[in-house]
Amino acid sequence: MESLPIELAKNLPPTIAGILLCWLCWKLNRESASTRQLAEKINFLEREKIQGIEQRLDRHLKEDKSQELLTEMKHVNGNLEKLTAQVSRALETNAGQSRDIENNKQYIENLREDLQNHIRECADRRN
Repeated sequence: MESLPIELAKNLPPTIAGILLCWLCWKLNRESASTRQLAEKINFLEREKIQGIEQRLDRHLKEDKSQELLTEMKHVNGNLEKLTAQVSRALETNAGQSRDIENNKQYIENLREDLQNHIRECADRRN
Protein backbone atom coordinates (compact mmCIF):
# COMPACT_ATOMS: atom_id res chain seq x y z
CA MET A 1 0.00 0.00 0.00
CA GLU A 2 2.83 2.38 0.85
CA SER A 3 4.54 1.80 -2.47
CA LEU A 4 1.35 2.62 -4.41
CA PRO A 5 1.81 6.43 -4.15
CA ILE A 6 5.40 6.03 -5.33
CA GLU A 7 4.31 3.92 -8.31
CA LEU A 8 1.65 6.50 -9.16
CA ALA A 9 4.18 9.30 -8.82
CA LYS A 10 6.48 7.69 -11.42
CA ASN A 11 3.79 7.94 -14.07
CA LEU A 12 2.72 11.53 -13.17
CA PRO A 13 4.30 14.71 -14.44
CA PRO A 14 7.12 15.89 -12.13
CA THR A 15 5.20 18.92 -10.78
CA ILE A 16 2.19 16.88 -9.75
CA ALA A 17 4.48 14.15 -8.36
CA GLY A 18 6.34 16.80 -6.35
CA ILE A 19 3.10 18.24 -5.01
CA LEU A 20 1.87 14.77 -4.15
CA LEU A 21 5.13 13.91 -2.38
CA CYS A 22 5.03 17.20 -0.45
CA TRP A 23 1.47 16.49 0.60
CA LEU A 24 2.41 12.95 1.72
CA CYS A 25 5.40 14.28 3.70
CA TRP A 26 3.21 16.95 5.29
CA LYS A 27 0.63 14.32 6.23
CA LEU A 28 3.30 12.00 7.66
CA ASN A 29 4.83 14.84 9.68
CA ARG A 30 1.43 15.83 10.96
CA GLU A 31 0.66 12.25 12.00
CA SER A 32 4.03 11.83 13.68
CA ALA A 33 3.58 15.19 15.43
CA SER A 34 0.19 13.98 16.64
CA THR A 35 1.76 10.69 17.73
CA ARG A 36 4.53 12.59 19.53
CA GLN A 37 1.97 14.78 21.28
CA LEU A 38 0.04 11.71 22.40
CA ALA A 39 3.24 10.05 23.62
CA GLU A 40 4.18 13.21 25.54
CA LYS A 41 0.70 13.40 27.03
CA ILE A 42 0.91 9.74 28.08
CA ASN A 43 4.33 10.32 29.65
CA PHE A 44 3.02 13.40 31.46
CA LEU A 45 0.01 11.50 32.80
CA GLU A 46 2.21 8.59 33.90
CA ARG A 47 4.58 10.96 35.73
CA GLU A 48 1.62 12.70 37.33
CA LYS A 49 0.17 9.37 38.41
CA ILE A 50 3.53 8.24 39.84
CA GLN A 51 3.89 11.54 41.72
CA GLY A 52 0.40 11.10 43.15
CA ILE A 53 1.24 7.58 44.29
CA GLU A 54 4.52 8.79 45.83
CA GLN A 55 2.69 11.55 47.71
CA ARG A 56 0.08 9.11 49.04
CA LEU A 57 2.84 6.71 50.06
CA ASP A 58 4.73 9.52 51.83
CA ARG A 59 1.55 10.55 53.67
CA HIS A 60 0.88 6.95 54.62
CA LEU A 61 4.42 6.52 55.93
CA LYS A 62 4.19 9.74 57.94
CA GLU A 63 0.86 8.63 59.44
CA ASP A 64 2.14 5.10 60.08
CA LYS A 65 2.01 4.32 63.77
CA SER A 66 2.98 0.66 63.56
CA GLN A 67 6.15 1.00 65.66
CA GLU A 68 4.27 2.90 68.34
CA LEU A 69 1.53 0.27 68.31
CA LEU A 70 4.10 -2.52 68.46
CA THR A 71 5.77 -0.90 71.49
CA GLU A 72 2.40 -0.43 73.18
CA MET A 73 1.43 -4.04 72.44
CA LYS A 74 4.71 -5.28 73.95
CA HIS A 75 4.01 -3.17 77.04
CA VAL A 76 0.45 -4.54 77.31
CA ASN A 77 1.75 -8.07 76.79
CA GLY A 78 4.28 -7.60 79.61
CA ASN A 79 1.55 -6.30 81.91
CA LEU A 80 -0.70 -9.23 80.95
CA GLU A 81 2.06 -11.71 81.79
CA LYS A 82 2.57 -10.03 85.19
CA LEU A 83 -1.19 -10.17 85.87
CA THR A 84 -1.31 -13.81 84.82
CA ALA A 85 1.47 -14.63 87.27
CA GLN A 86 -0.29 -12.69 90.04
CA VAL A 87 -3.59 -14.43 89.35
CA SER A 88 -1.85 -17.82 89.40
CA ARG A 89 -0.27 -17.01 92.78
CA ALA A 90 -3.63 -15.75 94.08
CA LEU A 91 -5.35 -18.97 92.97
CA GLU A 92 -2.68 -21.05 94.70
CA THR A 93 -3.07 -18.95 97.86
CA ASN A 94 -6.85 -19.25 97.64
CA ALA A 95 -6.62 -23.04 97.30
CA GLY A 96 -4.37 -23.16 100.37
CA GLN A 97 -6.73 -20.95 102.33
CA SER A 98 -9.68 -23.11 101.30
CA ARG A 99 -7.86 -26.17 102.67
CA ASP A 100 -7.09 -24.28 105.88
CA ILE A 101 -10.75 -23.24 106.24
CA GLU A 102 -11.90 -26.84 105.80
CA ASN A 103 -9.36 -28.02 108.35
CA ASN A 104 -10.48 -25.31 110.78
CA LYS A 105 -14.14 -26.28 110.28
CA GLN A 106 -13.25 -29.87 111.06
CA TYR A 107 -11.29 -28.80 114.14
CA ILE A 108 -14.18 -26.62 115.38
CA GLU A 109 -16.62 -29.48 114.77
CA ASN A 110 -14.36 -31.80 116.81
CA LEU A 111 -14.13 -29.18 119.58
CA ARG A 112 -17.93 -28.82 119.59
CA GLU A 113 -18.41 -32.58 119.86
CA ASP A 114 -15.81 -32.79 122.66
CA LEU A 115 -17.48 -29.90 124.52
CA GLN A 116 -20.93 -31.52 124.17
CA ASN A 117 -19.51 -34.84 125.42
CA HIS A 118 -17.88 -33.04 128.33
CA ILE A 119 -21.14 -31.22 129.19
CA ARG A 120 -23.05 -34.55 129.07
CA GLU A 121 -20.46 -36.24 131.27
CA CYS A 122 -20.66 -33.36 133.79
CA ALA A 123 -24.45 -33.54 133.75
CA ASP A 124 -24.33 -37.32 134.22
CA ARG A 125 -22.01 -36.96 137.21
CA ARG A 126 -24.36 -34.51 138.91
CA ASN A 127 -27.28 -36.78 138.56
